Amino acid sequence: MATPPALVYVNSPGHISGLIELGMILGDAAPALILSRNLTSPEIAQALLLLEDILTQGIAPPRSVASLYGRMDERLNLSTADARWMTPLIFTHYDHWNTRKSEPLSQRIHDPHWHLKIDRVSQFSTVATQTLQMLQERRLKSLTFVWYGTEGQGIERFHHRLSVELKNYLVKFNTSPCEVRPEWPTELDRPDIAFRDCLTEAFGVCDLEDIPAAIRHMSLGISGKQTLVYVRHQPVTSPLLINPKSLKTYLEWWDAEFIPLLEKNQFALLGVSFVVKNPPKFQQAAEKNKLDDLPLKHTVFRLLDEMEKVAKKDLLDFLRTHNIHFPVEHRDKIIELILEKTGGHYEHTVQELRLLVAQSWDLSEGGDAESTSAGDDY
Repeated sequence: MATPPALVYVNSPGHISGLIELGMILGDAAPALILSRNLTSPEIAQALLLLEDILTQGIAPPRSVASLYGRMDERLNLSTADARWMTPLIFTHYDHWNTRKSEPLSQRIHDPHWHLKIDRVSQFSTVATQTLQMLQERRLKSLTFVWYGTEGQGIERFHHRLSVELKNYLVKFNTSPCEVRPEWPTELDRPDIAFRDCLTEAFGVCDLEDIPAAIRHMSLGISGKQTLVYVRHQPVTSPLLINPKSLKTYLEWWDAEFIPLLEKNQFALLGVSFVVKNPPKFQQAAEKNKLDDLPLKHTVFRLLDEMEKVAKKDLLDFLRTHNIHFPVEHRDKIIELILEKTGGHYEHTVQELRLLVAQSWDLSEGGDAESTSAGDDY
């Protein structure tokens, strides 16, 4: 007799009431049943994202479903306007979901997130240290970090790094992570209304007062656990609307109107980034507006160092710190060739390293001869 499935995923375009009826009919078909009416093109990507979470990461189905909204542009390529079609329903018929996270080959060979961790050590250390201190001491409710750099210097990549690395730290502090990615307002004639609408749309609620409940829902409402919500704004590429002066207004609103709404076990990390043409001028504007001296009650603000070009020492430190393999005798020459080709441009450097991973590094056991030849070819 065939073993019944432990999980069933069905995408069936139609009215939500029809999905509920289908769920009742198929309720006994499997311990976990996920139904979706995703009418947009990424329905397959949504299903794969859920299945990868559940089957390879060991995440329970309800938690994976709850995290979909905060990951709309991770692989689904959806905007907040498309969120109305994301209405997955989950029916569960089990006491405990027991699974073990699989260990991919790449995990045993080198850090699978290495491409997020090239340089930017001081910036990440500042964010991680202060965030963990906030969660441990619980005297503060919010941290705001601003970073800046020129086009292609990994501004958005640093956002992603925070998402990935902080999750690993939060486990030790009994803290659930959740994330939203607000789009900046299109006008600031009434800043209080603009910022309110910006965040209510990001959290998928109608009123600002409903956001704490939304955070509880995103973290599955686990009793006794803290929640850190990472508000990850889109990088600012033009100073016409959002700049150090308007950011000052936002921080004052954030501290006075948003943070006091958070519940006892809810904390917030606000990440704001700027892609600028003249980093020193931006730094001067930030200092002129005295962002560090704002009289905030619940929030600590920190302007991180500029995201600068990648230097040879940065790459050497990176390769020594992370478990990345290629012949030591070719290391210096390879790094020099990469920087000569990219000029230290962050994104181009990452791309060159990706090619090196795919084409030249020896990722097998005992493949020294092949690895050396690959280094010579490069």
